[in-house]
Amino acid sequence: MYSLTEIGVSMKLWVTAILCGIAAAQNTTHQHATASPSIPLQPLAQQVRQLEEAMSYLGQPFGSADLRRINDAIANPDEAAAVRALETILDAHALLTVDIKPRKSCKGGRGHC
Repeated sequence: MYSLTEIGVSMKLWVTAILCGIAAAQNTTHQHATASPSIPLQPLAQQVRQLEEAMSYLGQPFGSADLRRINDAIANPDEAAAVRALETILDAHALLTVDIKPRKSCKGGRGHC
């Protein structure tokens, strides 16, 4: 017969293995909402400009292609498309993504950088 300690250790290992399997099977791709933008373009564009300045000050400026894409996105008359474009550009430089659910649950993951 197995002792209670051996059974407890065995159960912990099985639970850990199952949870790791579930976590590995989840979709890890970061996706933005496809509905209307959650924020207006103007405040986001202002924050992106401040981020440009900060990155330049720190010696890690955005590349000329990214700057051109940022300028094109901000000039886009379609606000939803402009917000999505800015999010896509910034996602390429993200070290970490955080997804906050309405029920106050939070999930983090590796960024695209």
